[in-house]
Amino acid sequence: MRSILIDILPEAGHVRITYRLSTLLNEKGHEVYYTDSSDSVFTSGLIREGIGRIIYPTDFRWFTPDMVVLDSQLYDKAWFYKQCNIRFVYAATQVLGNLRENIDAPVIYLPPMGYAVQASSNRMSNLMELISQWKADPSQVVIVGLLEEEPYTRSLQHFYEIIRQQCAVNTKYQLLLLTNSHKTVEQFFPLPDNVILYRLLDLPALLPYCDVALTTGRLNTLIECIHAHLPAITYPVDGDETLRSYAEEYTRLGLGVCGELHQITPYTFDQQIAEVMNNKTQMQERSRQLWGVFETENEKLEQVADRLISMIDDGYR
Repeated sequence: MRSILIDILPEAGHVRITYRLSTLLNEKGHEVYYTDSSDSVFTSGLIREGIGRIIYPTDFRWFTPDMVVLDSQLYDKAWFYKQCNIRFVYAATQVLGNLRENIDAPVIYLPPMGYAVQASSNRMSNLMELISQWKADPSQVVIVGLLEEEPYTRSLQHFYEIIRQQCAVNTKYQLLLLTNSHKTVEQFFPLPDNVILYRLLDLPALLPYCDVALTTGRLNTLIECIHAHLPAITYPVDGDETLRSYAEEYTRLGLGVCGELHQITPYTFDQQIAEVMNNKTQMQERSRQLWGVFETENEKLEQVADRLISMIDDGYR
């Protein structure tokens, strides 16, 4: 029996790519832990699977894992594991993962994993019925806004002003903005007839019914969009190189369009929506192909788990 610690960013998309690997290792009889700093919406499910958590770095006084799976975005923590003489490998997201040059440890590439969620509440059912009514008119463009994960900056405020104005003058847009932010709600009132605001919902159930998503490029949102075969326009936050790299790779793969949050104008917003709609079929097909690759790679994850244990047994440092 070996002990494996998974140290991953505390975001659903990053924890999500390790979920299947950690459960496989656990099923093989190995001890698997996450750091408490990797807490996410998946934590309760991991605990139910018998996968534990340790307090980072306090618990290293008594606990020394045989191997650490370290998020490639957390390379600044590598020095700590080297100092403790603890072996580690980097984990990167397959296809969308970006790696620093001259990386100093082996890398395992993990594919995203899909999961199905059904409309399980009256609120969701009513919303789905409304979207079905929108979709009955082929001239309508159903836009879902998934931007609330970011702090409410002046750039975001400017963006909201633009899309509110454009929805008011362009009645073919049907905007569903998902937000938990009071400032966002205040910014949009009075609401145009073709704009509705909802608190965050179950994305796997909702996204397949939309035409285009607006997102800052968070990994989990991009995974959900690929899973739903939904093109997205990504607006990475200024200065966030991780989001920028995800957005650029997403665009390079032909899955959507990359925009600039602080440079958005009514004209560029309309042009970006038009670009997605004109290429929607091709973008959806690219998403289907890519998700097929992910599903194939998920079937090979047992080999990745075995490789990880072999690296421990072979004394990799």
